[in-house]
This record gives sequence, C-alpha cells and structure tokens, in this order.
Amino acid sequence: MSRRVPEFALVIGGFLALTVLATGVAFTGDVARSVLTAAIVGTPFGVYAVHHSDDPTTVLPPQLVLAGAAVLGGLLLVAAVPGSTERLPRRLLYALFVALVVGLPLATYAVRYGDLRPLPPRPTAAGSALVGLALLVVGPLVGDAVLGAVDAVLVFLAGNGYADAHGVGPTRRVRRALVVAGGLLCVGLVALGIVVGSTTTLFPWVVAGIAAALAPSLHYALSIEREGR
Repeated sequence: MSRRVPEFALVIGGFLALTVLATGVAFTGDVARSVLTAAIVGTPFGVYAVHHSDDPTTVLPPQLVLAGAAVLGGLLLVAAVPGSTERLPRRLLYALFVALVVGLPLATYAVRYGDLRPLPPRPTAAGSALVGLALLVVGPLVGDAVLGAVDAVLVFLAGNGYADAHGVGPTRRVRRALVVAGGLLCVGLVALGIVVGSTTTLFPWVVAGIAAALAPSLHYALSIEREGR
C-alpha cells in the first residue's frame, strides 16, 4: 500500500489543480492567473509524490516534463500579455513571473531526474545573471520594482542552479565574490535611483538593490547546503 501513496498524491494534486484551473477560468476569464493558482495548489502534491517515489521517472518521464514546461511557459507568456500595449512592460514582467513559477518546478524535476542538458550550463548561468540585472533596472523604470525583483531573483537562481546541477557551477570562491558583487550592485542601484529620480521615488530602487544582494546570497546558501549533503 505504501508504494501507491506517491502516485495517489500525484492524482489528488492533479485533480485539485484542474478543478482550480477550470473554476478560475470560468469565473474570471484570466487564464494566466488561474494557471498560476492551480500550479500553487498542485505543486506540493507533486513534490511529495516525486520525493517519496522510488523512481518517479516511470510515471513522469523527464523529457516529456521538460517539453511540457517549455510549451506551458511559452503559452503563459502569451496569455498573460493583454491586447493593449498601454501597460505592456508591466504585463510582460507579470507574464514572466507566471511562466517562471509554473515552469521552473517542472524544469527542475526534468534536469535533476533526467540529467537533461537542453542548454549549455555555463553560458546559461552567465546569461541568467545578465537578464537578472536587466530586470532589476527595468522594474523600477516601468513602475513595478517588486515584480522585476522577483523575476530577477528567480532567473538568476534558475540559471546558476542549472549550472550547479551539471557540476559546472562557480567555485566557492567565485560564489563568495558574487555575494560581494551583489552588495556592491545594491549600492549602485540605489545610487542610480538617486540620479534618475529623487528621494521620494527611491523605494523602488531600494527594492531592486535588496534583490541584487539577495540573489547571490541565496545561491551561495543553497549551494553550500547541497555540498553539505
């Protein structure tokens, strides 16, 4: 009986997620938000099932999961962007947030259990750092520093975690240097906020600066914990 528990949890999570998705779409018409809510509801059940299963790849083939994550993430990017371009930059940040929250757990599973390498790890890690930096600057400029900061942290952690999973992540010394660089970038973003705005509009840049310091620190802590295991 205990061998069936993980699969049963997966079935329950899928049923609840589909119920939330159908209800959300029917009553709100917001596909992206409904998918996001459904993912938040269903993900804990999926994590439980994968963690307690002897071989989750028999039920969830990593290649199919990765393909599903790519397709679903792309569809959500499109679905979350409205037809009007009036608030397009902010909606793009929201669309990226939804795609990341829904797609990253699936992609993480595929990389960990399938040892898949759809992208070159080192360039992906470097690219994620550059994209994260761009998001930190774009967020305050378009009036949504919080979404920009969250997107930046998720992108940075995803790219560098991907490199770590394939054993080509930065060394411990480099990770420490990244933590220091994040602190310096924090100061630089606040200074940029003073230059382009004023003290009354400084808060968004403070949020961006906190995210800049937080992302490499989180990566360092997670990688140290992984090494400790």
